[in-house]
Amino acid sequence: MIATAREGSTSSEALWESGDRSRSQWRRSPQAVEQSADIASFRQEDAFRFGEHVLSCGQPFPPWSRHLLEKISELGDLDEDWDSYGARPIDPRCAMTAAEIILNLMDSETPAPAIVPTSGGGIQMEWHRAGADLEIEIQSPTKVEVFFEDERTGEEREFPLSVNFLPLLPLLHRVTQAD
Repeated sequence: MIATAREGSTSSEALWESGDRSRSQWRRSPQAVEQSADIASFRQEDAFRFGEHVLSCGQPFPPWSRHLLEKISELGDLDEDWDSYGARPIDPRCAMTAAEIILNLMDSETPAPAIVPTSGGGIQMEWHRAGADLEIEIQSPTKVEVFFEDERTGEEREFPLSVNFLPLLPLLHRVTQAD
């Protein structure tokens, strides 16, 4: 389960359960859950801080994902106007969506993306490898934009993404194989 905790309570956005998938050891359950828990009850290996929130999935994260989740965690420390041009703080729900993409679609063989904040309070994940570019901009939990370009083939794609992240799998495979 991925959950947020703030001042002693949690509100989860997604339920995670173990699964045998070719790309990841996690898969998202279609239902959301709500429960109360104390921030202190989360273990380091299955939770990470995001500002005043704690994001957790109730099971230890895969070891290869820890450094990516720590990068997302650092974005929770950005205050209002962090870029001195009026940028909004990063929405914790965008952080949970980024974690969902990482845990559902990536594995230890997937190259690590650059993870950067956006001025609108979202998160962008970027891969630039051997002429292949993949950018995923999480503007809100329900508004995700994808841009892909392969200079070698001339292919260029741009599309919105809904809660179904499966269209990202072939693109992640392409940037993984881009050497």
